[in-house]
Amino acid sequence: MSEPHFHEEQIVERVRPARTRRVVAEQLVPRAPRTGVGGLNPLALVLAVALVVFILVLVFGFLLA
Repeated sequence: MSEPHFHEEQIVERVRPARTRRVVAEQLVPRAPRTGVGGLNPLALVLAVALVVFILVLVFGFLLA
């Protein structure tokens, strides 16, 4: 039962939807896109260059030895 001074029609309350931890974290620390030159991942580019240099050192090391 409703109280005499309580008018339900007059109360309008909006509740915000619950935010997940991921949404909260993305708002606190926005992620930068992890793409470098030409859309390549910079870490993949560094690993590729290191692998090529390593292979070249091995090949020339055996040729000169």
